[in-house]
Amino acid sequence: MAGLLIPVSRTMRASMRTLFIAGHSDSGGGFLPAGVHPWPERTRQWLSEVTGEDWHIVEVRFAPIGSRATDYLLGKVAAASPDLLVLPFSAYVCTVGSVEESVRARFGERPARWFRSVERPFQEKTAQGGPVSRRTNRTSRVVARKVLGARAMATVEQTAAIYEEVLHRLARIESLQVAAITDARFSTAIQEWEPKLHQRFDALYARLLPVVDAHRFLKADLEGKLQEAPDRAVFYHPDGVHTTAAFHEVYFEVMKGVLGPVYAPRGAT
Repeated sequence: MAGLLIPVSRTMRASMRTLFIAGHSDSGGGFLPAGVHPWPERTRQWLSEVTGEDWHIVEVRFAPIGSRATDYLLGKVAAASPDLLVLPFSAYVCTVGSVEESVRARFGERPARWFRSVERPFQEKTAQGGPVSRRTNRTSRVVARKVLGARAMATVEQTAAIYEEVLHRLARIESLQVAAITDARFSTAIQEWEPKLHQRFDALYARLLPVVDAHRFLKADLEGKLQEAPDRAVFYHPDGVHTTAAFHEVYFEVMKGVLGPVYAPRGAT
């Protein structure tokens, strides 16, 4: 896991407030058109406008998997000393299966690494091409899943345990405002590939949301807002994974909705 920490001097830190994003691929802007900012940067700009204070961002990519995940994230939080932390509940690791993980479970680490070295370049080449390339991409993924199977990287229980510990430890940090986000449930294509996806999401949130409420953290429902759109396809690129400007627009509106009562003066948007 790799985090991006923006260097800030002690003098600057004293005069600024810090927005910490425990993000993942949906918080980046790598697939956005030139000049379009991702939702974290738009949130930072908005906070500066409505509070009249300078805000800067610390963005860290966080995957809730492995024995060191919680310490990794809390170490980054301690170093940044933020005023506001946004924690999307990323459920990819426990809701979406991958052929690579199935190969690893069935045949071992070396065959899994070989499969990754072959599969990823093929996916990158075909996922963003024309109709024929995308059809080839989809067909290959379906065949691979049927032949080799698919397995999630972690169980719901393992993922929930990590997030629960993160929430409890964040609650012990004085003067830290936490906003928990029930995350997007991916594209229609991924939902179709994963018949137990919604069941797993629901089981994860059944564990986490009571903890959020117990600590009186802020919370917002991104997925609920996305479901209001008549066509979910507008939020994803043809690969069904990477998100569009429309997705970031909705996410930004969700952030204003949950943070507005705390940070914005009456009537400010």
